[in-house]
Amino acid sequence: MKDQFLGKAFFLTLTGLTLAFFVAYFSLHTGAETVFLLLIGLATLLLATHKLEYGLYIALAELIGTSHGHLFTAGGISIRMAIFGAVMIAWLTHLAR
Repeated sequence: MKDQFLGKAFFLTLTGLTLAFFVAYFSLHTGAETVFLLLIGLATLLLATHKLEYGLYIALAELIGTSHGHLFTAGGISIRMAIFGAVMIAWLTHLAR
């Protein structure tokens, strides 16, 4: 039970969310916010295409870690929308195969 809450996956998720919060703080309302949104969306798409569970883990971490899903927003598209879209595209790819 200790590994479930204090294992490698927990610290990897905590590190990723912490890094995302720092990057979001310094890129707020700049052009870099769009770039980071695209990078996170593409990384989610690639990971979810490789293994669908990874995309679901990213989506759940984003849901739990950020309250409103507006950590990165560009052109009316938030990070929550980008991650959801990437997971859905990966799911459709898996379904088509």
